[in-house]
Amino acid sequence: MGEREKVFQMSRDVLHSVSAGKFDLLADWETGLLRSAGTLQAELEIRRPADVDAARRQIRNILGAGGWDRQRTLHIMLAVSEGVTNVLKHAHSGKMEIRETGNGIRVIVADQGPGLNLLMLPHMIVRQGYSTKISLGYGFSTMYKVADKIHLASSEQGTFLALDFLR
Repeated sequence: MGEREKVFQMSRDVLHSVSAGKFDLLADWETGLLRSAGTLQAELEIRRPADVDAARRQIRNILGAGGWDRQRTLHIMLAVSEGVTNVLKHAHSGKMEIRETGNGIRVIVADQGPGLNLLMLPHMIVRQGYSTKISLGYGFSTMYKVADKIHLASSEQGTFLALDFLR
């Protein structure tokens, strides 16, 4: 087992344990089922800052049509905008999908950027104000607070993030 695999497995175990199963670190090959589960409701190419607002509108419209609580909808909109903003900040382009699952909504945000440093993941998730770029550093911690489950795969081929929001 190589060094990256050891770091991955250690990070996976620690994050799963510390989050009581809320955070799932995945290998790239494990994302296929998440990408295809549920019914596609909307998708958006992420290329420019205006796409953050477009993503927020899409999720607001879908949740509104589904009768979701207004406060919960606002929180989900914030989490989605953080995920889309991270794509623009770290990878410059990507794609978002919103999928209806049997018990809620899954928002997938994926890019082909350089990937995340696995050793920094615990800081990104639980430390408000931590950032690897010039920013406020609230993105991952906000998503962690709002989502019911987070699935993440990241490598040199890009980053895959799936946020599950349950009814």
